[in-house]
Amino acid sequence: MLFSFFTDKSEYLFPAVRFVGLIYSIFIFLVINILTHKIINGQKKNFPNKSIVVFLRLNMNRIMFGYIKNILKSKCLKNAAVYAKKRQESAYNFETAKTMGVIYPFNINMDATLNALAYITQKYDIEAVFMIYFPQDKLPEDMGENSPSRIFFSDNECNWFGKPKTAAINSFVNTKFNILIDLSAKFWFPLQYIAVSSHADFKIGRINQVNNPYNFVLLGSANEEQFFKDLERYLHKIK
Repeated sequence: MLFSFFTDKSEYLFPAVRFVGLIYSIFIFLVINILTHKIINGQKKNFPNKSIVVFLRLNMNRIMFGYIKNILKSKCLKNAAVYAKKRQESAYNFETAKTMGVIYPFNINMDATLNALAYITQKYDIEAVFMIYFPQDKLPEDMGENSPSRIFFSDNECNWFGKPKTAAINSFVNTKFNILIDLSAKFWFPLQYIAVSSHADFKIGRINQVNNPYNFVLLGSANEEQFFKDLERYLHKIK
């Protein structure tokens, strides 16, 4: 009976527990900050070592802000996923697709990726838009300007917890590409948000994620060049 209750009510119970946990954590956070503030400012003169208090306070603040950021990230992805499920989904291969969006972090093998993408887009006459994420505060100065087919962004184009916020990114998300390919080989929140929010018909990824937005996931490719070769072979089976 008890297990059945928790199972049936999990949709409502877990968010409630998470909310109570957040309120409790904020309360503890405020209490600790008030106490440490008094110690640091000499209101508690018998405390032996203020440097330890400063260290603990800084780390407590860092942990708390990280916790809040993770909650907001999770909520943001869930809201985007609910909205994205309303889109019209259709399966495409490279022969039937006319438009394609590609997102990836800059730390992958750029030359091999661009060569593989050029081969695919030229062979099948696909109009493609590339969105490249730099996981750092600013874009390198030698990147040049964005163009209609190539968009760069960094953490500076995201809000304080990592949600992309520029007009160019919103336009990319709202474009109904036939295919969206996420080349991320690890979790990057800004790219995951874009993948989840995208209005694309058919979404392809390289890894399974918690809020998996993909219609097709291709695992095991050694590098980006091999990924596109494998992807071309598998998508060819989709008619």
